Amino acid sequence: MKKICFLTIIFFFILIDFVRGAAPTRQFVYTSGETIEPSEVTTNEDQIFNYLTAGVDTLANNSVTSAKIVDATIATADIANNAVNGAKIAIGSDAQGDVIYYNGTDYVRLGAGTSGQFLKTQGVSADVIWADAAVSPLTLTAANSSSQVPLTIVQNDVTNDPTCLIVTNNGEGKGITITQNQAASDNGLFITTDKVQGTNNLVKISQTVGSGVVSASLFSITHAWKGTLIELNSTNSSQTSNIVSLTNAGTGSSIDIIQNGVLAGGRHGLRVTSDSAHVNADSALLLINQDNASATEPALEILNDGSGVQIEGDGDENLSNAGVWTDRTSTLADKDIISEIILPEFMDKLKSLKLYSYQKKCEVYGNKKNDLEEIDELDYDKGNSSHKKKGNKFYKKVGEKKYPTQKKNPNAKIFKGYILDDPTTPEELISRDLEGNINGISAMDGVNFLLGVCKELIEKLEDLEVRVTALETL
Repeated sequence: MKKICFLTIIFFFILIDFVRGAAPTRQFVYTSGETIEPSEVTTNEDQIFNYLTAGVDTLANNSVTSAKIVDATIATADIANNAVNGAKIAIGSDAQGDVIYYNGTDYVRLGAGTSGQFLKTQGVSADVIWADAAVSPLTLTAANSSSQVPLTIVQNDVTNDPTCLIVTNNGEGKGITITQNQAASDNGLFITTDKVQGTNNLVKISQTVGSGVVSASLFSITHAWKGTLIELNSTNSSQTSNIVSLTNAGTGSSIDIIQNGVLAGGRHGLRVTSDSAHVNADSALLLINQDNASATEPALEILNDGSGVQIEGDGDENLSNAGVWTDRTSTLADKDIISEIILPEFMDKLKSLKLYSYQKKCEVYGNKKNDLEEIDELDYDKGNSSHKKKGNKFYKKVGEKKYPTQKKNPNAKIFKGYILDDPTTPEELISRDLEGNINGISAMDGVNFLLGVCKELIEKLEDLEVRVTALETL
């Protein structure tokens, strides 16, 4: 009876195998004709009992395959939240940069767009698309309130020094346009700093293209009102760099001023004004420095087609179109402390004046130059006239200027005349500064000296005429 019961249990196990999984392995196998030991039956029954008490409705691990699941029977509730990752999703023909969106029926794939495009929504009941950026992608409008600023850019990275704003224009339109439509009480464009910039620029405009439309301007301002067109104001007393620095590697003019309008009184095409006492060395109010010894053209050229003088000083002296320095006025009303000159021995001074044949050192050896001492790039200040840059190296001028030792042009022009600092040169021919240093030739005093010689010669001729007349009467 026990054997029949055991076989029944085994048959029942086979029936439920599909539900629960594989039956446990028997410890003892029974052979026909052999005696069944009670202990072996007990062991096998314990295996079955333990298997059944674990639960007939419990599935064994890895016992359910896809073939055991009816199609379309897995519901949303059967899937745990966040249980499906990207590896389990595929729309078909997936590629990097694709976007999945809902088209009203299903989730579909939108292939990657081209570089620079943006994802554009077309509103309700419409699919999203890739679209090209418009010509004016950003418009910022402020309401009529002084407290509203349409755009503020703040750059706080002081370690990596990134650029705050970059405008790249690959087309032919304007990169930036500022239109001031109202009579502004403030500035249309205001750039300010309270820091000393060192060798960096507060504003830098760079044209790096070597060729292009030659008539196009790198920087153009159209002025249609009565205010100042450009005003540059440096209020930092520690500033030693240039307010404006122009570096021109091309062959065109660095500055071209065309004054088409008739200047009003007290107005000038170019004016340099200073109310400071400039006492430091090499600090001329206006410096024109031709630093290339091979240059043959003038450092300064003045072309005057009018009837006015070339250069006019505040002491009424002027340089005429003929190249002669003269007093603009020579009337008694314009003179002070007037006394008649008792003629010195002008003729004797003229007789003792030595004349020489000479060459100019500047033409034979080249212009005087300072020695150059190489410095670190961090110490270079392009606003300092004593600093120079040659290639990738930086220098500062040291010592006194002196002529080169090697002759550049031994066949330079030979001049004939007197030499200013020669002891025999009359003082009347020399122009000196307030400290007594020789400035050069005084054209006006030179003319007066020659007038003195002529006047003395006339007096001697008159005296000789009187003496001859007296002899004739004897």
